[in-house]
Amino acid sequence: MNSETFEVFFSLLTIATLVATVIVIAVRFIGPTSGAGREMLTSLATHRTAISAAITSTSMLGSLYFSEIANFVPCTLCWYQRIAMYPLAILTTIAAFRRDDIRLYVTVLASIGAVISTYHWLLERFPSIDAGVCSTVHDGRRLFESRDQSVRRLI
Repeated sequence: MNSETFEVFFSLLTIATLVATVIVIAVRFIGPTSGAGREMLTSLATHRTAISAAITSTSMLGSLYFSEIANFVPCTLCWYQRIAMYPLAILTTIAAFRRDDIRLYVTVLASIGAVISTYHWLLERFPSIDAGVCSTVHDGRRLFESRDQSVRRLI
C-alpha cells in the first residue's frame, strides 16, 4: 500500500468521526428526551473511555505512520501537538481497561493540543502570520494541498 491509500483512509476516518460528533451534539441538545436519544447517550457514556482510547490510539498510529514510514517530516508545531496527543492514547487505553476516571487529565492535554492545532491550522491557511515554526507551508502552498484534492474527489 502506498501513502496515498493511508491518507485517504485516515481522512475518511476523520470525516466519520466529525459526523458522529455532530450527531451526538445534536442528540444531546435537541433530542435527549426521546427514548432512542436517551438510550444512545447512555450507551456512549458507558463506553466513552474506550471510544476515546480508540480515537487517540488511531491518531497516534496515523501520525507515526506518516512520519516514520511515509517519511513526512513533522514541523515543530506537529511535534508539540504529538506531545499533547501521545499521552492521551496511553492514558485513555489504560483507563479503558481499569475503568478509571481521567477526565481532568484528558481535558487538560486535549485543550493544550487544541490550542496548538488551531494556531497551526491558521498558519497553514494564512502563511503570512508564520513566525518560522511551521515548515508545512512552502511558497504559499500547504504540504498536503495536492493530496487534499484526491480526498475531495472521493467524497
